[in-house]
Formats: sequence, structure tokens, C-alpha cells
Amino acid sequence: MKGVIIAGGKGKRLVPLTNKLPKPMLKVAGKPLLEHQINLFRKYKINKLLLCLHYLPEKIMGYFKNGSDFGVQLEYSVEKKPMGTAGALNLAKNLKNFFDHAFIAMYGDNFTNLNLKKLADFHNRKKSFATIVLYKKKLEEKSSSLIVKGKNSRIRKIVEGPDNRDLKNLKGKYKYVNAGIYVLEPEILKFIPKRKFDFAYDLFPVLLKKRQRVYGYDLPKGTILREIGTIKKLNSARKELKVLK
Repeated sequence: MKGVIIAGGKGKRLVPLTNKLPKPMLKVAGKPLLEHQINLFRKYKINKLLLCLHYLPEKIMGYFKNGSDFGVQLEYSVEKKPMGTAGALNLAKNLKNFFDHAFIAMYGDNFTNLNLKKLADFHNRKKSFATIVLYKKKLEEKSSSLIVKGKNSRIRKIVEGPDNRDLKNLKGKYKYVNAGIYVLEPEILKFIPKRKFDFAYDLFPVLLKKRQRVYGYDLPKGTILREIGTIKKLNSARKELKVLK
């Protein structure tokens, strides 16, 4: 299995910290967030990684180079303009032999210690086409997406950008949120057009409509997952994870 990190975001909500530094290079626990992600993949012997970049790519490429200093092999895909989280894979479709097996993809603003082997085992056991890592969230909290799944963990429906009326009508069914970590089969690239295309808003609804096998993997209890999309969240993560330095 291989890994993909979607790390092209500009980090507008992190200005001025991201004026001269891409979001994944901001430090958490003494290291750039992206370095923690690469170390996580290496821990589970996933040593071939693709980094999808856009904003200030030279800062990332200059730091990690070919990945050898970090015990991995790195490939880079650099977009001239943002193509969305899923669309970012389009430029990389022609990478020789990279997308030959299932791969784990995650967003570049996530800090996690998720057990990637158990995640991959779940994906394979379910014979899933796409597996989405999920975490529980109270319905009264605002969310960009809410997901409902059946008893066998197969995802039935995704509600993007739910409003107050959606929440009122959910009646306790929708309590899962997309964590931004996926296991995907290589054939998924056939569903990604050459335009701006997002995993959550575009790709997964298409897969559900096509009756593809899409499963939800519950974030295990005690697993760390922190998104650093705002200065408040970054500072909170830095404080909480300081012990890892």
C-alpha cells in the first residue's frame, strides 16, 4: 500500500502564519505537521508517498527533497491552480506504477496517530472501494458534512453543509463526520474528471449513486485527530501535543 497527502491548501484562515509558509509546514510538537504525517506512514511501512502541492511547493520540496532523509520515497504533483481535494490526483494519474494498488490518502492539515494497518485491514476485509475514516460529533455542532451508515458500516448517505432544518430532521441517525482520511482503490481515479473536484462534496456522492462499496471506519477510542485549519485550532493542538516534542 502507498500513501497520498493532499497538501496544496493556501491556509487563508491561518494568515499571517501562512504568508510565507504553507500550512502543512507549520510546526506542531517541534516538527512540521507534514513531517509527523510522513513519520506515521513510515511507522506502518508505507514508504512510497505522493505529495499533492500547490501553494509554495518549493518550501515543502526543499525541506523533504526525495524523502531519503526521512526513510521514505517521495513523489510530487504540483498544481498550477487548485483543483480540489480529489482533483489534485488528476495530475498524478500518469505516475508510472504508483496507483497500482489501494492507497491511503489524507489531508495535509490533519495531525493523527491513527493505526494505519488496522484501517487497511478493515478496508480489505470489507472489500471496500472507498473507506472513509469517521468520528462522532454532536448534531447541534456545526459541521461541513454528516454521514449515515448501516449496521455493517456501509455508508448510505452523505449530507454536505447541513443547515438547522437538516439537523432537526435527522432524529439521531446522522452522527458521523468525515475525518479527511481515506483508503481508496486505484480504479477510483476513473471517477475523477479533469476539473475542480472534491472528495466529500463531489466524489463520494457519485460513488454512492453508482452503488460502489463505500464504508465508514470509526476512529478508534483514544486515537488523536486534530485539524489545524485555524490559528485557534493550531494553538490548541500545539498546547495539547507539546508532550510529543
